Amino acid sequence: MPAASFDADRRITWLNAAARRIFGDDAVGRPVEEFHAPEARQAAEEVFTAQKFGARAVQFPSTMLDKEGRRIPSEINAVALHDGGKLIGVFGIVTAPGKLEPKLPPAQETRLTPRQYDVLRLLGQGASTQQIADALGIQAETARNHIRALLKRLRQSSRVAAVAHARRHGLL
Repeated sequence: MPAASFDADRRITWLNAAARRIFGDDAVGRPVEEFHAPEARQAAEEVFTAQKFGARAVQFPSTMLDKEGRRIPSEINAVALHDGGKLIGVFGIVTAPGKLEPKLPPAQETRLTPRQYDVLRLLGQGASTQQIADALGIQAETARNHIRALLKRLRQSSRVAAVAHARRHGLL
């Protein structure tokens, strides 16, 4: 699955092997906008601005351009990387629509509680801890506890990993 990161100046800082095959080895250091089709750049800019001002994880459709300029209909899952409240970069995963076919979840995942499914759904929408708490009518600390329990149940170490895992296994 192609994955990349870029800094606060929106220059690509890292690509995994799958992303290098699509976007080229020379993509590191170049502006991320070069890889969005012109009609998709404004939406990508709006998402970046939202992340700059506090949105953590987001999911949005886009049309990417490969190293030869061919269009790739895509869905991007991105998480903002903050240090002391300041955006320092973004990590994202690119998938083609329909590429992640729903699969039957492993037995352990079928045992998520209804509340864990609610939390997972909200995480998949990019909700912060406080937004999850507000949506579920609970305190922020209780939301944190639900998130920790969900991560443990899914055997994932971060919210982004949990959302990516859930998408791979058809839970979202």
